[in-house]
Amino acid sequence: MEIEVLRSIVGEEDVLTSEVDLIPYYRDHHRDLTSIKHGIRPGCIVLPESTIEVRDIIRYAHENRIPVVPRSGATNFVGGAIPVKGCIVIDTSKMDKVLSINRDAMTVTVQSGILLSKLEKILENEGFILGHDPGSFVSATVGGSISIDGSGIWRPIYGPMRDMVLGMKVVVPPGEVVTIRGVQKSASGFNLKYLFTGSEGQLGIITEVTLLIKPFPKYRIFKIVGFRLFKDALEATKELHYRFLKPDLFLTLEYKRFEAFVKGFGLKKPGGVIVLGFVGDDMDLLKARIKAVLDTCYRHGGFLYPDEVAEKWYQMRHSGYVIKENIEGMLATTEDVAVPLDRVEEMWKRFNRIIRKYSLEKFGICVYNYPLSLSLGYMFPPDDEGIENYLKAKREIVMEALKLGGSTTASHGIGVRNKDFLEKEYGKSGVELMKKIKKAVDPHNIMNPGKWLE
Repeated sequence: MEIEVLRSIVGEEDVLTSEVDLIPYYRDHHRDLTSIKHGIRPGCIVLPESTIEVRDIIRYAHENRIPVVPRSGATNFVGGAIPVKGCIVIDTSKMDKVLSINRDAMTVTVQSGILLSKLEKILENEGFILGHDPGSFVSATVGGSISIDGSGIWRPIYGPMRDMVLGMKVVVPPGEVVTIRGVQKSASGFNLKYLFTGSEGQLGIITEVTLLIKPFPKYRIFKIVGFRLFKDALEATKELHYRFLKPDLFLTLEYKRFEAFVKGFGLKKPGGVIVLGFVGDDMDLLKARIKAVLDTCYRHGGFLYPDEVAEKWYQMRHSGYVIKENIEGMLATTEDVAVPLDRVEEMWKRFNRIIRKYSLEKFGICVYNYPLSLSLGYMFPPDDEGIENYLKAKREIVMEALKLGGSTTASHGIGVRNKDFLEKEYGKSGVELMKKIKKAVDPHNIMNPGKWLE
């Protein structure tokens, strides 16, 4: 690798090669890589500031068969941003500008390295909102969120990431820029927007994005309904789906996911809760929507917690992402599978059996609604036996979801952590089709190698 060539592209200060500078790039948020000794040393780090600079880096890497690993916020749970030996890590953190806001079209065009939290502050000052609010909101980027097709808690109204993306610029080998126009609907040929969304940097690097934005709501109202049994909460959830009563924020939680609030506020202990959020400018309409949803919950034995508890929950909504590192001396993790609505309860039962089988500790299930997915949380001791049991349990949890007609992952992506399940979900022919696409776009396999398209 000719470091001077890279320096000529981005400048001397934006090519990092010292050991101290490289260490933070050995890993991402992947649970199976919890120390430097389990990470991999990249060849160098490059911090471009424009699409043209990314294009020139990819052109050089393609010509010299040097692997390239894109990196943004490094919040990925599945190892999608871990390097391979001798690679160029393209860190997009300097590509963090808002390029334009079109108030009439209700769009914003940004560089892909901008933090979600930074973008939302800028939009709020302009009277708009994007609405992508995952647990990693504070440190995740727009480009990384698109690369895994991430989802946040406001998905019922604003959608997952794929629904927010209108257009993009993507640099692909051998160093070409693909431009996808920022319109709300197109039937012109293959839908390239969806090809790159969720591809985890294995086809190219997203450098610019045009996103759909919405007016910032005048009112935000939160409600939390408790239920004696989690099963009752699930029944209420299903009825809300069947009646298409669609809150703007709609989570169904097992008790352990709400335990801190029960203890902190001295509340009645539930078996499960439903967390609800409603936004809009018309208070009368909001009140009518809230009444219809709450009446449905009450029919299943629900009881309402004080509004201050709901407000506090929203203020603390990102804390779970941080505490996953360590809870009372245990390591914590989640599986983010998806199953059909009528099989959620069965998946919950199977999850409980697996946790008991391997003597792990559960911190509960969260059902994300519209679109439906599950976050199955559990903890294990950081010793050899605990790690072995975790790996066995993880495999069985995902396999049970697949047996129920579900998907390996709803929002976290495949990366390295979930790569063994891809063929079980899509079959050999499905995976081979993905590999053919990868080969056509990236014939030298330089784009984020070592992940699931190998």
